[in-house]
Amino acid sequence: MNKLKLKRVIAKPNNTSICIYYSKDGIEMMFPTGISISPEKYKSGLYKEWDYKDNMIKPEVKDYLTSKSAIEKLVKRGNDILTDLFNNNVVPSAQELKSLLSQEQKIILSSTNQTIIDLFTSFHKSKEEQFIANGTPISLKDFTSTKNLIIDFDLYKGESFKIYQFNTIWCKEMLNYMKIPHEDDIINGKYYVTDGKLGGKASKKRFDIFVQFAEFLKSHKLVNQDTIDEIKKFRKTNIKVPKTDKITLDIDEIYSLYDFEFEENDKKYEKIRDTFVFLCLTGMRYGDYQNFDKRFIQPNKLTNVLVYERKAVKTKGSSGINYKIPLCDIVIEILEKYNYKLPYHLKPNIDIKDALEITELFDEPTNIVDKKTGNEKLKYECISMHKGRDSFITNLVDSTPLNTLMKYTGHSKLSTLQGYIDTNREVETDPIIKAFNRKL
Repeated sequence: MNKLKLKRVIAKPNNTSICIYYSKDGIEMMFPTGISISPEKYKSGLYKEWDYKDNMIKPEVKDYLTSKSAIEKLVKRGNDILTDLFNNNVVPSAQELKSLLSQEQKIILSSTNQTIIDLFTSFHKSKEEQFIANGTPISLKDFTSTKNLIIDFDLYKGESFKIYQFNTIWCKEMLNYMKIPHEDDIINGKYYVTDGKLGGKASKKRFDIFVQFAEFLKSHKLVNQDTIDEIKKFRKTNIKVPKTDKITLDIDEIYSLYDFEFEENDKKYEKIRDTFVFLCLTGMRYGDYQNFDKRFIQPNKLTNVLVYERKAVKTKGSSGINYKIPLCDIVIEILEKYNYKLPYHLKPNIDIKDALEITELFDEPTNIVDKKTGNEKLKYECISMHKGRDSFITNLVDSTPLNTLMKYTGHSKLSTLQGYIDTNREVETDPIIKAFNRKL
C-alpha cells in the first residue's frame, strides 16, 4: 500500500503574474495571487524581481510589503487546506484544491458583517481574472491602487470598516484622506503604501471604482440599488475635476529633442529620448510600445507606406479596435537603430524628465503647480511618457480628418479623443482668413 505524502503549494511567476502552483499525478494547478512583477529578465531568462531561492518577490518590487503579505497569505491558506486534508488521509487533486481555494474566496461574500477590504479584495480578484482573460492586465493598475488606498485608510483610522458602513459617511472620510499627505507614523509603526494628496481627476477615478465595487456587492446581494445611487450621488456632488493645462511638444520641439547630442556620460538618456520621440510620432500608449512586434508592420496597398496595425492592449477586451499607424522616417530610423527590439525602461517617467532637463530645451514655466512645493512646474517636469500620445494627437488634429485620426489612435469615441488635445496651442488663422476675407 502506498503511503500518502504531504504535498505543498509554492508561489512562482507565470509570465509576469505571480501564481500559486500545486500538482498531483502530473496535473498542475495555477491559482492567481493578483500580484505582478516587471517583465525585465536577466540574460539567463530569469525574472529580476523574483527570488527563485525563497519563492518570493524581491524588496525592489513596488508595494513590496503589501504584495509579499498577499502572496504569503494565499500560500499559507493553500498549505493549511492540504495539511487538514492530509490529517484525514486525503491528498486532493489539482482541480479539487483549486475549487477549495475558490470556494474560500466565495465564503467571504456570505455576510454583510465582512470588512470592506476583504470584499474589495474579492472584487479585485474578479477584475484581475477578467482583465487577464481579455489580455489587458495593465487595466488592473487603478484597481490595485484603490485596494492599497483602502488598506492605508483602515490603518490610518485604526479599524477595519465593515460593509454596512460603506455609505456617505465613509465616502466623506475617505475623500478627505485621499487629499491629505500619507506620511508614515514611525512611532506607532504605521507605514503607508499610498502617497495621498490626490487631485480631482485621481479622486474621481477612485470613486468610479467604488461605484463598480458597489455594483459587484449588489450582484452578491450584499447591498441594494440605494447604496449604488448613494455612492454615485456623493461622487457627482463632492468631486469636481478642474480643467488643467495640457503640456505637449510641437513638431519643431520633437525634432530639436531628437537632434540633441547628449554628452558621453549622459548617453544612457538617448534610449529614453528615442522612446519618447517614437511615442510622439506614433501616438502609441506606452503599454503598446512595450508589446511592439515587427510582424504587424505591412505596406499600405495604395501608397506603399509602412503601417503598423494591431489591436491596442488597453482596449483588446472591450472595443477591440485596431490602430493603424503610418510610420514616418524618424520612426523607421529608431526601429532600425534598435534592430526592431525597442528599449525597455524600468522607470520611464522619471528618466524622460531627467533627459529633458539635460537638454535645457524645455525650461519654460507652466501654470501647473507642484503639489509638494506649491511652485509652478517647468515644462520638462510636466512630461510623462503618455504626453507622447497627447503630442501626436494635438499635432495632427488641425490637419487630419477626425475619422482618419481615430484610426491612427484606435479610438471608438470622439469624446475620448478630444481629451488628449492641447487646447492652449496658438489658433491657426489661415483657414478663416482665406475663407472669409473679401477677395479683391
